[in-house]
Amino acid sequence: MGQSYDPITVTVNVPNVSATLTNQVSVSGGGAVAAANASDPTIIVTPCDVNQQGSTTAADVQALINQALGSAAPANDLNNDGVVNVVDIQLVIDAVLNFGCQAM
Repeated sequence: MGQSYDPITVTVNVPNVSATLTNQVSVSGGGAVAAANASDPTIIVTPCDVNQQGSTTAADVQALINQALGSAAPANDLNNDGVVNVVDIQLVIDAVLNFGCQAM
């Protein structure tokens, strides 16, 4: 009793979603009578979620507009063309409209 093992790290690629998902795990064996279960909610943050609140909203669109106009530092070049412009704004608008975040 009281034994522990090295941690197991799992890396996954999640499609472009903006939601809270729940990770779940169940393990058994090692002489235990019952399986051990655990779960935890995880917020999926996409590049289009500029303010990283857990969903893409009009606030993210406004943040990109401010960056494109120069009233905020250009921190979210979503299509990696070297500037924050109308293309980046459109990517966030598409995400707000549930068309997915197509940022590169």
